[in-house]
Amino acid sequence: MLHSYLKGAKLRAWVSRPDCPAAIRECKILLDRAYQSQETSEKPNADGIILPNVTGNPRATVLPDDLQQLIGQCRGVLRANVKHSAGVFYSRSSMHLGNSLIFFYSRGNRSLPPVPGSIKYIYQDGESFLFAVQRQRPLSEKSKVTDAFSAYPHFPAKVYSSDLEDTLESVQCSWVSSHYARWALFPGAVVVLSLCKVRFSTSLFVTDVTRIYAGLIFVFLWDIVHLAYSVIYPFTPPQCCLGRPGGCA
Repeated sequence: MLHSYLKGAKLRAWVSRPDCPAAIRECKILLDRAYQSQETSEKPNADGIILPNVTGNPRATVLPDDLQQLIGQCRGVLRANVKHSAGVFYSRSSMHLGNSLIFFYSRGNRSLPPVPGSIKYIYQDGESFLFAVQRQRPLSEKSKVTDAFSAYPHFPAKVYSSDLEDTLESVQCSWVSSHYARWALFPGAVVVLSLCKVRFSTSLFVTDVTRIYAGLIFVFLWDIVHLAYSVIYPFTPPQCCLGRPGGCA
């Protein structure tokens, strides 16, 4: 199954490149027509989010207290998940924890590195949907856990506190850079790995194969870090949250 997925991803990458032969590109058009999804007729908004086909006005509900304090409204439209035109899904943490973990640019400022956070609510603002996000709290200065990944600046992993910030902040979909994976390292500490996507230098095609490679590399380095920490701090081996119904710590 994995080999079939990789072959299909490579084929989609090839036919999407501008230097692909015209004859092969015609085959792509035929394949797109043959396997066209019913959702392709839906038009994305300015942020690239595909709006759901809902007849009439969406039903507004009473918003939770913390969301009311964030947006200054008592009632609004909430969503469990939304889909981006690139095929990426975003969900609130209570619905799907993995799809709620995002790296985003604070206030859209791309001059600063993105920060990790978890989507607690997805609410409608006009024709757009915004995320109410809780940031992943950094390690406290009093914490005895050190970040072993700081010695590897080119590997996108870092140790954070397992707690989230209490305050919410609004995040637009265009501010999101990627999803991230989260593993429980110690009680009170987690490893955050950015699942950044790779773009071809000659096109805007995005492939999800990078996520698979990043996961395989992470598992390999995880064993190394696990061994290093076990020598310094005796502990019970942590459990990875992926594949668990309850999600991460």
